[in-house]
Amino acid sequence: MHPTLQRIHQLAANEPDSHRQKAPYHLYAYQLIPLMDEPEFATYIGETGKSVDQRYSEHADGSRTCWPVRRGEYEVGPLRRDVMEALPSFKCRECVEQAEGLLADYFDETEGGAYSNNGQSADLRRNEQEAGDA
Repeated sequence: MHPTLQRIHQLAANEPDSHRQKAPYHLYAYQLIPLMDEPEFATYIGETGKSVDQRYSEHADGSRTCWPVRRGEYEVGPLRRDVMEALPSFKCRECVEQAEGLLADYFDETEGGAYSNNGQSADLRRNEQEAGDA
C-alpha cells in the first residue's frame, strides 16, 4: 500500500474519542474530464457526511459541484471506486478533512493534478491567490 494511503488508515485508526460524531464521514474521488487544452487537474477529492453516491449525484447534476466544474472548465467524470473502496470511514470531521488532504496529495503524487480544498496543492493555490490579491 502506498505510504500516503497508509497514513489515511492510521489517521482513522487513531481518531480521538472526544472528536467522534454520530454519523460517519467518507472520502470520495472522481475523475475530472477537461473541457480545455492543458488541464491542471485530473481528479476531484472530497469528503462528505452523506453517502458517497448521494454526494456524487449532487456533483453530477450540478446542484453542488466543485469550482472548476462550475467555471465550465471540466465535467464530472466517474467515481474512482478503485481507490475509494479501500479507504476507511471517519467519525471526526477534522480527521476526515486531514485525510482528504492526504488523498489529494496521493493523487498529486501518483496521477498529478488533484483538486481539493485540502492538501499541498490547495495550500499552493491559496498562497498564489493571496499573492495575486496583494
